[in-house]
Amino acid sequence: DGKVITQVELTAVQQLSLQNVCDGMVEEARDLISKDADKHEWVPHGTVNGAEIHLARHEGSAAKMVKGEVDVQIEESDLAFLAAGLCSALTREQMARKIGQVDPSLMDCDVLATVHYDPDTPTLTQLEWAVFSAPPPLAPRDMLWVAHQRLTRARDGRRMLVSLNASVENDALCADKALSHGYVRAQLFTSGSIFKETEVSGVWRIVYVVRLDPKGNIPLWVVNLVAAKQGGNAGTLKTRLLERKRARSMLASLPTWESVEVCQALIGGPLGREPIVRL
Repeated sequence: DGKVITQVELTAVQQLSLQNVCDGMVEEARDLISKDADKHEWVPHGTVNGAEIHLARHEGSAAKMVKGEVDVQIEESDLAFLAAGLCSALTREQMARKIGQVDPSLMDCDVLATVHYDPDTPTLTQLEWAVFSAPPPLAPRDMLWVAHQRLTRARDGRRMLVSLNASVENDALCADKALSHGYVRAQLFTSGSIFKETEVSGVWRIVYVVRLDPKGNIPLWVVNLVAAKQGGNAGTLKTRLLERKRARSMLASLPTWESVEVCQALIGGPLGREPIVRL
């Protein structure tokens, strides 16, 4: 954690432009979770992974915006752990593990540059690239995006933690990744999670949002169907949080030893799954 990556050298103007994109994503997130500011007309679309799914049309795009919501108990110690984890600078391997936990279609990914990293705030901005498989005969879709994590405040003054992504339209920043591999460059308008403190003490709402145009010749109804299922990532995030909380509780109850070997089965198996905690 904390490693600054500079595979791509960004000019001061480019860094400022990316930070402006991030500020815009945070403002949109504030609107999205505000009953007064949110202008979308959300339509219920069932539940996925325990999360309530809603769809809405977005001005200027036929691709629907998807929102998944679920509540979870987050104590103050859990919040500090969550914020530190989300806002830690990622290596390529960590990025692959993070995305792979919620999206098995991930083929490859890379962290191109650390734009801004402040573990004290905490705040993180990174330029990232990833490619995802698509059902045959469709070509894989790749995306170049700016990823932004920040602990901040919602419009009602309550705390919120955001982890959001949006496409960057500058192929020159990853010229070696797309065309030569035969990928189709998709456009990610917005994607990610918002953790919002509710009026109930200790209860937070996880909101997962996504609006994506995969480009190419894919029927719009297929795009919207797949996107609706992605709203269930809110439920997946809740499950991950509860697993981590249980693992931390188990580890905290262990006696203090000079050396300890922790195996996967001890902290939350089952076998074949990614370890919940690494020591």
